[in-house]
Order: sequence, then structure tokens, then C-alpha cells
Amino acid sequence: MNEIYIFNAARLAVKSMMTVIITIPIDADTQTRIDGAMSLFQSLVNAVSVGVDTEGMKPEDAMTILRSSGEIGTKDALRATSGKYAMKGCMFMLGLMCASAGRLLAQKRILTPPALALTASSFVEGICSRELYTLAKGTTAGERAYVAYGFEGIRGEAEHGFRNTLRTLVILRHDGALTALRETAKVLDDTSITDKGGIGELMRVQGTGEPAGRGSMTVLACAVCIDELCRMRLTRSGYDE
Repeated sequence: MNEIYIFNAARLAVKSMMTVIITIPIDADTQTRIDGAMSLFQSLVNAVSVGVDTEGMKPEDAMTILRSSGEIGTKDALRATSGKYAMKGCMFMLGLMCASAGRLLAQKRILTPPALALTASSFVEGICSRELYTLAKGTTAGERAYVAYGFEGIRGEAEHGFRNTLRTLVILRHDGALTALRETAKVLDDTSITDKGGIGELMRVQGTGEPAGRGSMTVLACAVCIDELCRMRLTRSGYDE
């Protein structure tokens, strides 16, 4: 597989995060979030490479390798942001999309939103039953939301085929990022919101679509990433936008 393709797929994943951070700043800490997004680049390169190199393996076996790459990415993000942001959600969702893109191209398949989503989903089959369904106590926002409310968070979003992400992509293409974020916030059981404000705050946000939580922004970044990856084309020197 052409190394330029691997580089560009990871670059587009970082670009998708930057697009959301810059277009929809949620606080005054935009530069720190940008630093965190940029720090994930090498781990996202690794994720594309894993998708390419393991295309003959079972997806769940490839996930074992992807997980270690994701752990490195979150450590890099914490260093880049002086401990403020681990970027776990973005690393998880976009890492899966990058691995999906690598696997599809290694298999000489066309990148489409359903193909990217379903291939990415195959890497995490059974993740909710393994990591959530037997929990008695949660240590992260996602785990606490499952124990308290039964919300599966980004694990469920990934395992169930990125349904909210694909819906967000349709709105993004027709109405732009701001509308897509607002409409996503109205339907997403955003665990970052319940962790801070409880179910009452989530219901309030779902009623208006504002202010969107980190979960909605991660879904939007993933939708932007899918859109960007599907626009890549083959050139003489490799894959490019």
C-alpha cells in the first residue's frame, strides 16, 4: 500500500478534528484542543497501517493491535495538552475509521460511508458485552453513564454501525457543520453531559440541541472524517484529496 495514502488518511482524520474545533469553539481553550488533535497524528498513521497490514486477519484480532496504538495516542494528547485532554473519544472513533480505510484499500474496495462504518464496526464486535454489560461500578464517564442510565456511549455507537455518525454526515453535507452538530446533540445520549450535569441536563440539551457536549462533537468529527476519506482520489504519486 502506498505510504502517501497512509499519511493522507491520517492527515484527513486530524483535519476533521481541527475543522470541528475551529468552526465550533466550545470555550476559550481552542489552541490547547488543537495541540491535542495534532498530537494524535502518528497514532492515526499507525491505525491506517494496522488496517492495511491486518487485512487478512479477523477484525477482532486486529483490534488488539489497534488498542495499543490508541493508548499511545491518548498519552501523546495528555502530554501535548499538559494533562488537560486525553482525546480518548476522538482517538477511538477516528482510529477505527483510519483502520477501516486502510483495510478497505488493501482489499481494493471503494471508500463509501457505509463501507467505512461497517468495516470500522467489525473491529469492535462485542465490545459492549465485554466492557459494559457486566459493570457494577464505572471509572470513566462512559462507564458511569452505562451503570446509571444504560447508555452505551461511543462503544455502542461504534459496535452498532455508527448510526448517529452516518445520520450526522447526511445533515453535514446538506446543511453544514453547525446544523449537523445541533441535530446530533438532540438525539445523542451524550455521556460527557450526563457525567457533569446528570440526566436532567441531557434532557435539556436534547430539547434545544445546545450547548452540544464532547460526545456530539466527536460524532461530528467522525462524520467529517468519513466525508474527507470518501473524497480521496488516486493520483500518480499516491492517494490525495
